[in-house]
Amino acid sequence: IVMCFHPSAMCELFMPLKKRLFVIASTRYELGRESAEEWREWNKNLEEIAADRRNLIAANNLYDVKYIEYFTGLKPVLLPSWIKMNEDDMYTGISDDILIAPMHSSSSEAITKKLKSISSRFKGMHEKYGHYTFSQLSENTAIIHIPYQVSLMSLFEQYAMGIPILAPTPAFLWELHEKLDVMNERTWERIRTGTRPAKSAIPGVKEGRDPNNEVDRDAFLYWIKYADFYQWPHIIHFNSWKDLRRKLEETDWEVVSDEMLGFVKRAIDKTSQEWTRILGQTDNYAPLAQHEEAPTSDLATYLSEFMKSAHIW
Repeated sequence: IVMCFHPSAMCELFMPLKKRLFVIASTRYELGRESAEEWREWNKNLEEIAADRRNLIAANNLYDVKYIEYFTGLKPVLLPSWIKMNEDDMYTGISDDILIAPMHSSSSEAITKKLKSISSRFKGMHEKYGHYTFSQLSENTAIIHIPYQVSLMSLFEQYAMGIPILAPTPAFLWELHEKLDVMNERTWERIRTGTRPAKSAIPGVKEGRDPNNEVDRDAFLYWIKYADFYQWPHIIHFNSWKDLRRKLEETDWEVVSDEMLGFVKRAIDKTSQEWTRILGQTDNYAPLAQHEEAPTSDLATYLSEFMKSAHIW
């Protein structure tokens, strides 16, 4: 089995090997294939990969499941990146501090200043620790995220430790994005050019709002609801700075942590069962016979041409 995560388009490189291919996107799947021509070619190859029942098309978050479906018509499997954390790293909340998760916006200093004006409990994560351990994170009351992406590996870890998470509601996130450009890593066009795009390089195959339209509020709100911050239960959402202050005063952090850990246990069990099912599908898996080999000459030619034309990340 060849698994391709980040970027998932790497699986194009391995198509001639006749192996089982698991394309599992952890971000927008066209990473490295952003031009219209390259993106369309990748879609064709992805459809070819999906046509073989031995293979798997998946994503670790619902946003990217829906995103791939929008542009290809395929229906990826949702395989979240849940992990069981060490017992020593689980939530204690012995500190009153609320950590501010890293932001990738040029407005991060202004937002940090605003948060500290709301409560002296807010501390920048790297300001407090520099380099930190999981057990250090779990000592704090909560972590606040002003999302710059729809799914973060650190969010899986923090949630699985039972650390309460604060995040703006979708509508308030749009307001912050409009004013302060906070969610600046959701689209590759924004990352590459620094400009918020109004549309995708290619049209989707399904009707609906363009996920890469960063200037339309309705499009933003339609797609952002699929982000992990709005799909996972027990994340504490605030719809204004005033509401955030109220949530700090009223939230029972231990109850929230216990509810998060209950959800994580069920989510890990479900994901493990799904992986067991996928890996156990030997009835659809037909490897090369022992006397067969991948066509070396064809493969060499393919790799040579691929390296000339493709962006390798």
